[in-house]
Amino acid sequence: MCAWAYGTIYSWRPETDLYQSSVPAVFAAIPVLCTIAESTLQILLESLLANLLESLLESLLGRASHRKE
Repeated sequence: MCAWAYGTIYSWRPETDLYQSSVPAVFAAIPVLCTIAESTLQILLESLLANLLESLLESLLGRASHRKE
């Protein structure tokens, strides 16, 4: 007899049991995933800002050196 028929007859559904047992693990993983995403985003933003500031400084220094010549 297949699991679906067994579940229908005896009110047992293995997929529901699996779902209910995995829900706490999923909710426990959410804060960890958020922390990883936040730290990755922070690293990317810091890198972007550092590159932007470096580019701006090089541009300003290049303009200043052209004005002196």
